[in-house]
Amino acid sequence: MTIELTGFETWLENIVYGRTETKVPKLHRDEAPDGIVLEPQNLNCFVMLMRYCSPTRDAVLEELRKAASKVAGYVGKFVVDEKTIKTITKLEHAVINLQDIRIIDNIKNGDRDTLETLRGNVDVLEDHAGKSYLTLKYGFLHEDYLAMYLQTGGSLASVDDFDTKLSDHTMKSIGYGYQWALDILFDGRPHERKYLDSLLEAKDKKGIVRVRGRLFDLNDVRGVLDAVYSSSSLVTGFSYIIDVTDNTISDLALDALIKSKDTLIGRHKVIPFRRRN
Repeated sequence: MTIELTGFETWLENIVYGRTETKVPKLHRDEAPDGIVLEPQNLNCFVMLMRYCSPTRDAVLEELRKAASKVAGYVGKFVVDEKTIKTITKLEHAVINLQDIRIIDNIKNGDRDTLETLRGNVDVLEDHAGKSYLTLKYGFLHEDYLAMYLQTGGSLASVDDFDTKLSDHTMKSIGYGYQWALDILFDGRPHERKYLDSLLEAKDKKGIVRVRGRLFDLNDVRGVLDAVYSSSSLVTGFSYIIDVTDNTISDLALDALIKSKDTLIGRHKVIPFRRRN
């Protein structure tokens, strides 16, 4: 089953779609001095289709517990073998960076106070647990840059190739790379388009849409949604889209850990004894 998006060329079947657009990147518009008119650029714009099953908070906390269990033995070591380093995930690296074996042991052993702190920072809607979401990730690269990259032996033959290029810190710092991601509740089919458009600008998105990315641009989003909603093959081909549920759980666990870090460290901070005069 092959999914097609109107107006987009398929780069990787059922995953990556691209087209050329002429416009000014949002970061460039936002940072331009008043009165300065910027020239539009030729950009290779990409949409990545993914799907995931919304997890429970317990599933996210279990992912943190497993990460802590795996890396507890690495804390305090001056040397970790190269083979092990290559297998350490972003989440596990963040756990190691806590640099306090007491906190890591508390996560590993399910300490009540530690888990409650983390639980409060897990960004999931419990009443949507088990429901399917369609994720649209949008980004672009300058047409000339991409052409030179491919001509000099660069590869865009896999999802990882695209993800690496669009996640590149240097590219993102100058306005290119990933711009935003949109999660849409997909219970058999997407919600009515007009209703979805209204939720994009609403404060309460009712768990139906979730917006991520500081360079979120409504015009770009609507252009991508036009292509998605005009695709007659998306509903029947939904199960052929890459499932990133495991990655989503790991990302939510990392987010919760980052938000909880100061609280967890503060709880174990040693207050030096001061002798009264």
